[in-house]
Amino acid sequence: MTRVVEGDKMKVGFRVPYTFMGGWRAVFNRAVSLNVNIVEVDLGDPRFQAVSNPVPMARRIKEMASSQGIEIYVKAYTPDMNLASLNNTIRSASQRLLIQAVRFAQSAGSNYVVFDPGYLPREYPSRLINRARSLLARTISNVSRLTGGTVTLLIENSPKADRQPLASTIEDLKTLSETLNCKLALNIGHANTVGNVVDFINELKDFIEVVHLSDNNGEQDSHLPIGYGRINYRRVISALKSAGFDGAYIIDVNSPAGIGVSMRRLNALLQSTR
Repeated sequence: MTRVVEGDKMKVGFRVPYTFMGGWRAVFNRAVSLNVNIVEVDLGDPRFQAVSNPVPMARRIKEMASSQGIEIYVKAYTPDMNLASLNNTIRSASQRLLIQAVRFAQSAGSNYVVFDPGYLPREYPSRLINRARSLLARTISNVSRLTGGTVTLLIENSPKADRQPLASTIEDLKTLSETLNCKLALNIGHANTVGNVVDFINELKDFIEVVHLSDNNGEQDSHLPIGYGRINYRRVISALKSAGFDGAYIIDVNSPAGIGVSMRRLNALLQSTR
């Protein structure tokens, strides 16, 4: 797992869309007001895909982040992206999007890109899962080769879905992490729709590099603020500490107000939970 730097200061932050309408200066001002040291840039918006050259914006984000002592992470995900698709056209297009995200990360000074490894459509027989994993491995190898391998790629676990995700269960994640030689960005909200969150932490503790935090009722990945759903976050934080986790805690909710609420509750839990 990642060592905490800067005097062992806890790594905490929040996710924000690339197309955030308030502007990036407002994002970093908010980060300073919340006393966080990470901003995760979410590239999951069709408008990012339409940008012919994202490098200038990435460099501006890097400059603003550096001036405030904030580290940038990048999340590469769109709902129609499938890095493991059996369709060569879809897989190639998804590979291009991941390469674009990695190059954005490189220009923004980010060491991490979080990605969804993909899925098998529900109409396909489950025996094709191994074929999809092989194609995913080829895709990730291509991305690393074409971008120089200077950015760490992190697998994000998938929530419960009608389709057949490659990375939703504990065994899925172990298999993919070992096959792709990638660590994990464990999404606590996603895990809660699949099984027992504490089991995910205990079984995957050697693979977890980052955690994404939101709340839900266990049925749907609703990205609620911490405390607004049924996840027992005191048990989650206790399990992470017992596992020796020293990576980044990233708030992964959908509203600016929810970020503030979640950050306050997370800080209280980090201080009070053993």
